[in-house]
Amino acid sequence: KLGRIAALLAFFAAADAGAWPYSFEFGGGVANFHSPSSLLEAQGKPSSSSASGGYDVPMTLAVQLQDRFSGPLFSLGIQTRYLNGKSGAGDSFSVIPVSPVFRLEFWRIVLGVGYTPWIFDGLGFRRDRDLDSMLTLEGQFLFPITPEIDFGLQASRETFSSRVYGNSASIIEFGAFFRLNFGMDDREAAERHKFKGWRYPFGSPLN
Repeated sequence: KLGRIAALLAFFAAADAGAWPYSFEFGGGVANFHSPSSLLEAQGKPSSSSASGGYDVPMTLAVQLQDRFSGPLFSLGIQTRYLNGKSGAGDSFSVIPVSPVFRLEFWRIVLGVGYTPWIFDGLGFRRDRDLDSMLTLEGQFLFPITPEIDFGLQASRETFSSRVYGNSASIIEFGAFFRLNFGMDDREAAERHKFKGWRYPFGSPLN
């Protein structure tokens, strides 16, 4: 475990030193749970076929795999989501997966996929070993505000696997986020100034 953490820290330290541009995202949204029994039973709560009142708080730290901000872009990052809901029986539950994620960005569209066995039981960060893995599929649409800040809309699907409980819970999430971009040189900042800003409105350039 320490080796993996050291490798990740070294990866992002390289970005901080200016090797690659990188970004940090934070946001929130609503979460719709489907067949959440394995999530509930893994936390010692009664099984339920439905859940309501769900929300999520995603955060992503990603490094671009090229030293530019134009054309098709690939990135690799670490993503976590605080997912919270209430079962049909009235029991509150939460889960926090920590997942590597790989993304492709073109124009203003971002597509991503992630997979992880690191799933934690709520804010206590107790490893939930009855949940084997989680697969994430996500899509985003960006509204650039300035070269350094993007606003975005996102949708994702998280699918949990559990051999212990024999079923797979899934979550469909819709939300909004802000992305902060770092590591741009003057040339890339000037290139991003050509984007149509979200609050300018769409037809007006930033400068």
